[in-house]
Amino acid sequence: MQQILSLQTRIIRVVLLPMCFFLLLSAIYFHENWREYQKTQAVQRNSVLLVANSQLVNEVQRERGKSAIFLNGATELSDLQQQQSKVDEQLKNWNTALRTSTLTAAQTQSIIQSMGELSGLRSQVTSKSLNSAESSQRYSGKIDDLLNMAAQVSILPSTDEIAREYGSLVLLESAKESTGILRA
Repeated sequence: MQQILSLQTRIIRVVLLPMCFFLLLSAIYFHENWREYQKTQAVQRNSVLLVANSQLVNEVQRERGKSAIFLNGATELSDLQQQQSKVDEQLKNWNTALRTSTLTAAQTQSIIQSMGELSGLRSQVTSKSLNSAESSQRYSGKIDDLLNMAAQVSILPSTDEIAREYGSLVLLESAKESTGILRA
C-alpha cells in the first residue's frame, strides 16, 4: 500500500509540477497581453482626439482669418457666423474625443477652460471692440493651446512607432500654424 501511495505521489509530482509551471507562464502571458490591449485602446482614443484636434485647429484658423476680415470691414457678419457654426460643430466632436482620451483631469480641464473663453472672444469680435491684430493674437493663443494639448497627447504612453507619428503630426500642425501667421 505504501508503495502504491508512493507511486501515486510520484505521478502527481510529475504531472503537477509542469502543470503549475504552465499555469504560471499562462498568467504572465495573459497579463502582458492585457496590458498591451489596454495600451492599444488608449492609443486608439488618443488618435481620435488628435484627428478631432487637427480639424478643430483648422476651423479655428479659418475663424481667425474671417474675424480679421470682418473687423477690417471686408466681409459681412453672416460670413463670420457661418464659420463660427463650423467651429462649434468641430468643438462638439473635439469635446467628445477629449473626454475619452487618456489626458489627466487637470490637462483636460485646462484646455476646456481655454476653449470656453472662445465665446467671449467672439462677442468682442462681433461687437468690434477689438482690432484685427488683437483678435488674431487672441485666436492664435487658442490655437497654441490646442497645439500644446496635442503635444501632451504625443508624449503619453504608446508604442515607439505611434509616438513618432504623433510627434510628426504635432510638428506638421505647428508648421501649418506658423505658415498661417506669416501669411496673415
